[in-house]
Amino acid sequence: MPDISDLTQIAPLVALAAAALVVIVVDLVVPARISRGTILLTAVAGLLLTGWYLMDVWGQVASLPEFAAGALAPFGGALALDGLSLAAAALLLGVALVAVLLSTTEPAQDMSGYISLILFAALGMMVLAGTGDLMVMFVALELLSLSLYVLVAFRRGRAEAREGAFKYFLLGSVAAGLLLYGFALIYGVTGATNLAGIAAYARQGAVAPLYHAGFALVLIGFAFKLALAPFHTWAPDAYQGATVPVAAFMAVGTKTAAFVALARFLWSAVPIDAGLAQSYLAPIGVLAGISMLVGSLGALFQTNLKRLLAYSGIAHAGYLFLPMMSLTPEGLGQALFYLFAYLCMAGGAFAVITARLAEANAAKGAAAPAADIEDLTSWRGLYQSRPGLALLMALFFLAMAGMPPTAGFTGKLLLISGGLAAGAGWLLAAMVASTAISAYVYLRVVGTLFRSPEATPAAAAAEPLPAGAVGIVPSPAAAPAAMAWERVAVGIVLVGLAAGLIILGLFPSLLLPGLEGLLPLR
Repeated sequence: MPDISDLTQIAPLVALAAAALVVIVVDLVVPARISRGTILLTAVAGLLLTGWYLMDVWGQVASLPEFAAGALAPFGGALALDGLSLAAAALLLGVALVAVLLSTTEPAQDMSGYISLILFAALGMMVLAGTGDLMVMFVALELLSLSLYVLVAFRRGRAEAREGAFKYFLLGSVAAGLLLYGFALIYGVTGATNLAGIAAYARQGAVAPLYHAGFALVLIGFAFKLALAPFHTWAPDAYQGATVPVAAFMAVGTKTAAFVALARFLWSAVPIDAGLAQSYLAPIGVLAGISMLVGSLGALFQTNLKRLLAYSGIAHAGYLFLPMMSLTPEGLGQALFYLFAYLCMAGGAFAVITARLAEANAAKGAAAPAADIEDLTSWRGLYQSRPGLALLMALFFLAMAGMPPTAGFTGKLLLISGGLAAGAGWLLAAMVASTAISAYVYLRVVGTLFRSPEATPAAAAAEPLPAGAVGIVPSPAAAPAAMAWERVAVGIVLVGLAAGLIILGLFPSLLLPGLEGLLPLR
């Protein structure tokens, strides 16, 4: 039976769940004219309170005799509060905070439900990253999945939103069924759902054939959540249909939670025998290599920026497994560092798109056509009208291409180093090819930003164009004063992510040592 210490150890999760519920209550009791701002401030306060409790739990774990091997295990080991889960939770809180701040630009319609779903999804992600039991893992996965299914469809009146949500839900349901069936097979063989019990079975040496089948089904389920090819087909449509803050939240948050949960599962379920372990890890390497190439090649043909970033995310999901082919704590730390860098890169790119949409909406007085702003052609000549946004967008895309001195460059060096240590030469070759193709895609976007705007016919030039039209970036001065706080929120995100990208690129030692050795040696 759980005691009071169990509840104090999960205080961050309780705080986040409470914030998600309070947001709904606030909408019921606060006057309509101030409800939108109050809801957003409540969500930010809830995330900050969760972070404060998280620091307290981190102190408890750090005080254990062996930080790497030590963990708090509330509820009989159903949760594993160790260095890995706490580092992932910190990253996920950052992702959720970025999504909430970017959501200040979204219409006020049903804002409480929208923000509450973001917080519930973040809660599912945090539990998934710190699960110690297969059943808890499945419940957490469904909590975040069901929240995201609804969030993708939240853009009312948009056929793309309905289509993306339906594809995501349909394929996600199939993947959930495969994952649960894999869990059932593993339980049938090992007699345990706890990861510690599964690890004890895997370390015995010989494993039953049904164990192999269960492991394969679990891998397929996680490959879907990570958008690894060929289980990636939902991602471009879901990203395009979702609002920009939700797309940013999915791009980084889902990838982080699923990767950490899969890493924890691999640490327990892969046999110790070197030959058998390689046969278990080889399919993961194949999926990662295919994802690198499919993601980079798919991005070549995209003109919608959100679809382009979706394919980019598929390639980046493959990069994460390069140092993981040997299942060492150092490789896990290198992959986690790249996830922090990816938050700055991808989150920053989505934030710039949000800023442009917000400016167009403020100048027009109504919702601007999202498809116009998301189309790459509308970004041509942005440097001439909005040099600040153009330079930030160029920074984020150059970082994804791996240009120094950004964290994208440092992160890729760490991944390559981990791949060399793991002896994954063929996977390194796939990464080099993917990076070269992706560099062309990213540089094409950067070139569009600095290219001269298309010439306008004299007759058309004499006629005033509507604000928010394709290729027109209205000045923020045109926005009413009431929108100033929204621009401040987006500006905080842009400056914070850009600064993090440069600081982590120049001084990786500020973060990397804290990410190494988060799981003990196998």
